[in-house]
Amino acid sequence: MIKYFWIIIGIVFIGQYLSGSGSAEELGQLLQTHFAIYNRNQGELELLDGSNTADIDGVLLRTAEKRNAIRQAVQDNVRFENPSAQTVPLLAEHYGKTEQAAAKRSLQRERIDQSVEALQSLFQFSQQLCDAGQYDCRLTAAKLRLQGIPLVQDVLLHPKTRHTHYVGVYEMLRVQLDRWTKDKDIWTEYKTECLRVYALTDTPQQDKPFFEKAVNVMIESCSLPYYKRQPVLRQLKEQVRSGTPAISKDLLKVIPDAMEQLALERTQCEMLYLGLGIALRKEQRVVHTQPPLVPLTGETYSIKLITGGIMITYPGNVKACYVPYRK
Repeated sequence: MIKYFWIIIGIVFIGQYLSGSGSAEELGQLLQTHFAIYNRNQGELELLDGSNTADIDGVLLRTAEKRNAIRQAVQDNVRFENPSAQTVPLLAEHYGKTEQAAAKRSLQRERIDQSVEALQSLFQFSQQLCDAGQYDCRLTAAKLRLQGIPLVQDVLLHPKTRHTHYVGVYEMLRVQLDRWTKDKDIWTEYKTECLRVYALTDTPQQDKPFFEKAVNVMIESCSLPYYKRQPVLRQLKEQVRSGTPAISKDLLKVIPDAMEQLALERTQCEMLYLGLGIALRKEQRVVHTQPPLVPLTGETYSIKLITGGIMITYPGNVKACYVPYRK
C-alpha cells in the first residue's frame, strides 16, 4: 500500500500523477520556460522580498522580457491545456510575485500607468488560472488576488492617481466578478482529482465511500452562500476530528479553510468594486438602498460617504477599504 502521507503531499500538486505535455503555446509551458528561473536560483526570488530597491530593480530588469511574454499570452487568451501539471501553481506564484514587485516599484516612482498595468496583468492572469478548471490553480488565483488587492488600494490612495486609473481598475474588477468561478464547480473538480488518487492506491474498503459521501455533502452545500454553510462545515470538522479514515481525513480537512479563503477573496474584490463604483457614480443605488450582503459573513457592508471619499467595511473586518474621489 502506498503510504497515504505521500498521497496527501501530492494532492497539493496532484498533477504529478496526471501531467502530460501541452502544446507549444500552452500557458503552463510558458510559465515553465520563463519562470522556472526561480527554481534554479532561489536568490532571485528572495531579492524581491528585500528592501534594497536596486536589487528589486535588477530582478525586474532581468525578468522584464519573461514577464512580457506571459502578459502577451494572457492578452492573446492562451489557456492552460495541462493545468494539473505539478509546477503550474508554484510558477504562477513566481510570476505573480514579479508583477506585484513591478506594481510597487512603479507606484514608488509615481508611474501610476505602469503600476495599474502590472496589476491588471496580475488579475487577468489570475482569471486564466480560474478558467483552467482545476482546484490547485483556483486556490493559487485566490492567493494572487488577495495579495494584489492591497496593492490596488495603494494605487487608489496615491495622490497622482486619476479618474482614468479608477476606470481601468473598476473594469478589471468587473470582469473578474462577472466571470467568477462557482464554488460548486471547484469542489466537483476537487472530488474528481481525489478519486483519481484513490484509484492509484490501495485503501481500506470503507475509506473511499466515506470520502465520497462527505464531499458530496460539501458540493451540495455550495448551492448556499458561504456564510450559510457553517453548520455543514462544523459537521465536517467534527467528522475529521473523530475517527475519519486516514486518507479521507487529509483530503477533507483542507475544505473548510479553502472555502473561507474563497469567500474572503470575493469579499475583498467586492469592497473595492463597490467603492470604485460609487466614486465613479456607477453604483449610487447602494448608497440609498440596502447594501449587498458580505459573502464571508452574511452581514451588510457598511458604506460611509466621508470627506474626500468612500469608506467601506463590515463587522469584524480589520482594515476598511477607502476610495478617495478623483477628478
